[in-house]
Amino acid sequence: MKMHLLPLLGLVLAAPALLAQDTMPQWCRELPRAQYKTLARVPVKSGWFEVYKPADGVFAIYEPHQSEETISYLILGRRSALLFDTGMGIADLRKVTSELTRLPIAVLNSHTHADHVGANWQFETVYGMDTDFTRANARGSRDAAQAEIAPSEICGQLPPGFDPKTYATRPWKIAAFKHSGDRIDLGGRTLEIIATPGHTPDAICLFDRANGLLFTGDTYYPGQIWLHAPETDLAAYDASIRRLAALAPEVKIVLGAHNAPVSPPSVLPGLVDAFETVRSGKISPVPASPGKVTFASGQFTFLMAAAPSAQVAAVLDDWHQAASVADEARYFSHFAPNAVFMGTDATERWTVAEFRPYVKTRFDAKSNWTFHARARHIEFSGDGKTAWFDEMLDTSDLGLCRGSGVLVLLGGEWKIAQYNLSIPIPNALASEIVKKIGAK
Repeated sequence: MKMHLLPLLGLVLAAPALLAQDTMPQWCRELPRAQYKTLARVPVKSGWFEVYKPADGVFAIYEPHQSEETISYLILGRRSALLFDTGMGIADLRKVTSELTRLPIAVLNSHTHADHVGANWQFETVYGMDTDFTRANARGSRDAAQAEIAPSEICGQLPPGFDPKTYATRPWKIAAFKHSGDRIDLGGRTLEIIATPGHTPDAICLFDRANGLLFTGDTYYPGQIWLHAPETDLAAYDASIRRLAALAPEVKIVLGAHNAPVSPPSVLPGLVDAFETVRSGKISPVPASPGKVTFASGQFTFLMAAAPSAQVAAVLDDWHQAASVADEARYFSHFAPNAVFMGTDATERWTVAEFRPYVKTRFDAKSNWTFHARARHIEFSGDGKTAWFDEMLDTSDLGLCRGSGVLVLLGGEWKIAQYNLSIPIPNALASEIVKKIGAK
């Protein structure tokens, strides 16, 4: 998933000077990370990838020009090689692996989020975990991929010949399903699959027990660990990291899937302690992006979903704030496709398509509005997929107003399906107001 990650260990690559300083994303300014200076770099022809050698027979294939800073691992045996993840799919990964080895390569993903499966389609043999989540993601996707190439997500230039308009996670064929405990014999090197569900249902780690190498995917990496997606299971994650911590005495190097490839085995029990501290309620959450909060404990930071009521409130607050600064794109991003907005006039019942021209005219003319909620009540349906609310608003031009409406959970995000803006009338003035309305 999308990772504007915190550089806890520091990282590499000469940060491209291709972006003007005033347009360079903040995460890009933090590059290069220092850790890579301690690793042997392997030259490749691609300008998109950087390749390092964190251990004998292991290549870390790093994508520093995209905010995920994804790391895929090419692990060599005597007879064959395994590619653990295939990254973003933005540049030609197959060409890079062909420079690194002539061995036949099979692919296995640490999990099937878009930033780890982008080049799966380039390889003939792709193993998959035997889960519905894996099967669904193997069909590919476009929306998740498109979000990864927004200007804020790219550091430098995209590869020559890359077409942003057609970029998508291409579907791939699963050659065989794997299960926890399965072993992959590469010839002189055996990799053990350890199921570590939590981040996703199909999350795994690979353990090269003979060499003390633990490849942890997104279960652990140095940076802000993302545990907020709809498919995330916090109880399963807790059990998984405890399982990994039990292996710590046998581990020499922990190799995560983002930011920097090398961490000491001490991070494994430390991760358990930090997550236990968070789950016990000893740490207060810090609001992050709408619907998300962060928890920090020592060197570990977790990005998690806020409580449902906080998520809904965050959406409404951000929607109002977008209006106050005339941010049309952000304002309409909070609507469900079939949403309806009802204004204070009896004629004002607008679909999103009907409402957009009115909003654009107001925003272009700098006559945007400011709403601040002074009180709000939120309730949920039994299945947790529908919320309804009412809120009292201090407004810039209508005085005290009431907003009410419905939000629905679509693709893990709360969207406004209906909003009704009204002006409360004191009962003592109701008859007079009704008469004035009737006279018109």
